[in-house]
Amino acid sequence: MSSLFNDLDVPYTASDTAVVEILENAYKLLKSRFYDRAKVEFNKALDEDHDLATQVVLALYRQMESSGDVEGLLALGVNVLNRDPGNVDLANLLGNAYRRQGNITQARNMYRHCLKHDPQFRNAAYNLAAMLARVPLFDGSAISAIAEFENLENFKYPEYETAVLENLVEQLRPPEAEEEDGRDTPAKEEPPKDETVEQIGEALSDLKGSGTEGAEEAGEPHPMGLLEHIEATMDPEDPDEYHALLNLAFSCLDKEEGRTAHLIFDKLLERDPENLDLTCFRILTDALQGETSSAEEQLNTFLKQHPNHRYANVNYGILLRRQRKTAQARTYFFIAHKLLERTKGEYNIATVLEEAERHEENEAARKALELYEPILDELNEPARINRVAGMLRTFNRPRNAQRAYKLTLKLDHRNTDAIKGLKEIRDGYLKELDKALRADQMAKAAELMNYALEITPSNELITRGIELFELTDNQRRVRELKELRDRLGAKATHRQVQAKLLQAQDFEAKRNYKAAIKAYEEAIRIEPRREVYKHMVALCERIQRPDLVEKISEWFNQKEGEYERQRREAKR
Repeated sequence: MSSLFNDLDVPYTASDTAVVEILENAYKLLKSRFYDRAKVEFNKALDEDHDLATQVVLALYRQMESSGDVEGLLALGVNVLNRDPGNVDLANLLGNAYRRQGNITQARNMYRHCLKHDPQFRNAAYNLAAMLARVPLFDGSAISAIAEFENLENFKYPEYETAVLENLVEQLRPPEAEEEDGRDTPAKEEPPKDETVEQIGEALSDLKGSGTEGAEEAGEPHPMGLLEHIEATMDPEDPDEYHALLNLAFSCLDKEEGRTAHLIFDKLLERDPENLDLTCFRILTDALQGETSSAEEQLNTFLKQHPNHRYANVNYGILLRRQRKTAQARTYFFIAHKLLERTKGEYNIATVLEEAERHEENEAARKALELYEPILDELNEPARINRVAGMLRTFNRPRNAQRAYKLTLKLDHRNTDAIKGLKEIRDGYLKELDKALRADQMAKAAELMNYALEITPSNELITRGIELFELTDNQRRVRELKELRDRLGAKATHRQVQAKLLQAQDFEAKRNYKAAIKAYEEAIRIEPRREVYKHMVALCERIQRPDLVEKISEWFNQKEGEYERQRREAKR
């Protein structure tokens, strides 16, 4: 009775004894991390009974996925796939293993290998899209994650308030005929129309006879008529007018009435040109009017500028799917899924920020942090990011606070609060590092040193780090730090030389040749560079001092030789 086959729930018969023994031995070697020897045994098993060995390998592979032994998975799987390239299940599992390892290129190759052999293999198709979107979902989880978006028939936008639309319709509906009582009903005075209203009226007239009769026969006014009514009866300064227009626009999107929606979004964007949601929805109206290629191009450009816009990602996916670009569509659906997870399903990030601010005002820092932290990369206000960093430090999470302060410095590289915060975090690391050294906790000390070096890799700190890693016999890290020290030193030297070079050129422009030659000389003493030497010689020739050229050349060659000797000695 084989314990391996029982664990994997793989049936076998008495005639399979030979291959069972080989697989048992291969499994023992695999568990002991003797990967090369395990490969040899698995190859023997495949030669003995290809079908049974493949069945065991797949079952074993799925079992190993949960263990996180990526190296073992790859050692096992690649070998088998080479012998059985049509095994798409295994190729997909290998793709997953490569993804977990961070090897995106190999993961992509494996998923494409699957789809080459079986274009309808759903797991690989969804895994590839999830990988491109940088979403850590696999197989069934990946498929179910974007099912909501794939099932959408219309574009995604806020739901309109039916009460607002019903009220507008009611206002336009003619009053019921009253019983004749002998009294004349005075004619209702028509409201004055401005030029915009007249244009809308003309547009409405054009629409009649081209698909609008159904709505009119049903007694419902056409959306263009509702727009005309809003324009004629409501004050543009009134918030209710904006609210009515927006709801009418969403109703038009719902009914795929692109022309009216187009007019409304254009009008709203004139008032609020920076509103990204309105811009996104305005682009959708082009798609509804048959200008699909234009809408695709506009949304693509929009997403390059605003990659985290949730509505745009979903709607771009829908637009691509309508054009049968299914693989691309799924990638954008996964991006939307990732973004919406950050905001707990909320499409408007401003709503999340408002809620977080309320928690801050109520001194509920933990609740505020729960909302802020997932969207930290999307924040663009240094003051807000610094507040988040402060909360993280309050809850003793210096590494996360460090990341937040660095995001601030990307937006404002001179932000004093972020610089001060990073210095305090670094000082905290060094204080803990000293404690760890006194307690002979070398591994912890090394970790803290790396954290401190991430913030400010000063020459003094690098030297201290080299000494620490030499004590822990981490020669790889020692080499890295020495190379870092050399790079930083070279940058500092380059800055000094450039400063002297600019100074010399400035003196030349002012015809202060003696000071210029002195500045060139100082630059060469810092580091003898040919470019500086050439500038110096050219100056001597311009001021007709050929006698100096020979002396300068001899002196420069001497300095260059000394510098090279020092470099060689430093490398020993």
